[in-house]
Amino acid sequence: MPNAVVTVLVPCRNKLSRLPSLIARFDAMRATGQIPHWEVLFINDGSQDGTGPLLNQLMDRFHWIRVVHHRRARGLGPALRAGLQRSEAAVVCTMECDGAYGPETLPGMVALLEDGADVVTVSVGDPAEGCLLRKSLRDLTNGIAARLYRMLLGGPAHGYCSNHRAYRASALKRISLRSRGESVVAEIMIRCLLKRLRVREFRTAAEPGETPAAGTDLQAGILGHAALLQMSCRCLFARTLTQWVASI
Repeated sequence: MPNAVVTVLVPCRNKLSRLPSLIARFDAMRATGQIPHWEVLFINDGSQDGTGPLLNQLMDRFHWIRVVHHRRARGLGPALRAGLQRSEAAVVCTMECDGAYGPETLPGMVALLEDGADVVTVSVGDPAEGCLLRKSLRDLTNGIAARLYRMLLGGPAHGYCSNHRAYRASALKRISLRSRGESVVAEIMIRCLLKRLRVREFRTAAEPGETPAAGTDLQAGILGHAALLQMSCRCLFARTLTQWVASI
């Protein structure tokens, strides 16, 4: 969509049954004037259930929809990078196709960017990490990792593991991402904090989300978080060392 002011990136894989309701919600928001100059960019990550053809039909029907297709599944990291490379808007939002938060929260999050933030992440206003809502083993692993990230870096009380965010595009261009799997969501937050970007939280209520598929690679997630924790420690040590040398 030419001259879009906000691009919403929605990675999806085998989400045929979830797309119609999500599109209807975006369309209703456009009809009420909430998102008049927004576009939605779907990244179809190797779907095999008809998601790709349906997205093509939706793109032909709605001028505010764009689609990127990956022939095979590459993971969330490459999907987000592909979307970022194709966005020219000043603001980029990310969300899950069937996550715990709906698109209706995004305008409020973008408003916080206009108020001076570089990154806005969702917060459910609960002492537990947002990604613990469904209490799956994967979510518990993410929650433990998020608490460790907060111990090292501070940052938001919630949202290390949530892909429901809004960013200044110029801020995102300052960081490089390496993670391939779901840990890329935590990597983005970590690198933003290491760059001393301004992070704010948007408080909202959570909606019931779909339970992750049984095939979720838990081992890959654990290894991804371990690598990010190691990277965080290295960066913090290097910063502390630099500050100490400068003070001598």
